[in-house]
Amino acid sequence: MTYSAKQFAEQLFGELALDKSATFYVAYSGGVDSTVLLHLLSGLRRQHGFSLIALHANHNIHADSEGWAQHCEQICAALDVPLLQSSIQLERNSESQARTARYNWFRSQVGTGNVLCTAHHSQDRAETVLFNLMRGAGSAGLSSLRSKRAFYGSTLVRPLLNISKEDIHNYAHKHKLNWVEDPSNQQSGYSRNHIRNEILPVLKLFREDAVRNIARAGSNLEQENSLLREIAISDLVNAREYPQHPIDNSYALCFEDLRSISPSRKANLVRFWLGSLQLHIPGKRLLEQFATFDIPVQPS
Repeated sequence: MTYSAKQFAEQLFGELALDKSATFYVAYSGGVDSTVLLHLLSGLRRQHGFSLIALHANHNIHADSEGWAQHCEQICAALDVPLLQSSIQLERNSESQARTARYNWFRSQVGTGNVLCTAHHSQDRAETVLFNLMRGAGSAGLSSLRSKRAFYGSTLVRPLLNISKEDIHNYAHKHKLNWVEDPSNQQSGYSRNHIRNEILPVLKLFREDAVRNIARAGSNLEQENSLLREIAISDLVNAREYPQHPIDNSYALCFEDLRSISPSRKANLVRFWLGSLQLHIPGKRLLEQFATFDIPVQPS
């Protein structure tokens, strides 16, 4: 398969239904995945006229970090794409801390109503499914790498999520693109790298289409989790929600209004409700205890 700009446009403005009047930001590391994404968006910009800005977060972790930043400057200049950069200082070298710092900076740059594009592809989705599966995650965790989601008043999209790593490399070679290689991707000390370098190759020996099928399972779970969110929204409409705490006006749900729904739907509702308020979501055991709590009948 040869991935084309036409397919990409159909994904952006068809399936993902993005607004062409928005400003599109691309998370650009300089690697092959984000380079292909930037090249595709740059080509569509000339056709559709939307504004495009690249975002490069320098984590200052690797000796070549400054060189990668300079590479990004050169590529963006050649494509006539404005580039915003941030030099991030991490307290410790960890995947989670780097990601949090990076996305906090993205959040500060992407204005309300605009679009942030990241270059995650089908293998990234498969890795995420396996990573969260080994943590015992449910459908929300297994489908956490979604193609489209809200992002602090803007929209985060992953338009390459159904595209294979092989197709990305084929596109890059066809268009003679230049990119940088992060040597840490070959080091299996990080959890995701271990999955990528050690586990997925074994699964491919078992089934050649293992990565594609795992990624497809993640896509199916994304659809199912969307249905669970719709059910939660429907249940929430029928539950009274009001400020309870006199100090911080934190919200409360009326237990009595949840009497008629099943324990599974109660847990689903609370999980969605807390997530919508950007509050910590308790573990499965606590949610199950809440869902099976015998709500006393109020005297008439």
